[in-house]
Amino acid sequence: MADQVAADQVAAHPVVESLVEIEYLRVKVLPEEVDRFVQADREVWTEFLSKQPGFLNKQVMCSTKTPGDVMIITQWRSRAEWKGIPQALLDETDRKFTQVMGRSIPFTETGEYVMCH
Repeated sequence: MADQVAADQVAAHPVVESLVEIEYLRVKVLPEEVDRFVQADREVWTEFLSKQPGFLNKQVMCSTKTPGDVMIITQWRSRAEWKGIPQALLDETDRKFTQVMGRSIPFTETGEYVMCH
């Protein structure tokens, strides 16, 4: 019964500020670029994001079945804090990342989730 109440609350409020927000990103890089991508992501994006209000943690995962398929999961304390990062800072960080990688790496998939109770 409690599980149904929690599910109903999440369904009724697709973005609930009190729940941990999950940012889901996916990219495809050349298999030989994976290590460089992960290192650049750590040095540029994780370094930047970890200093932002509401940042909780970030994980970068590589597919065991599809070489070059990389999934990034970032947890935020609230959507307001996550989305409150100034666009100019995000753009500047993206320029730094592109410079380190030598090219832009577009997302193949993005999503927003909340932790279910």
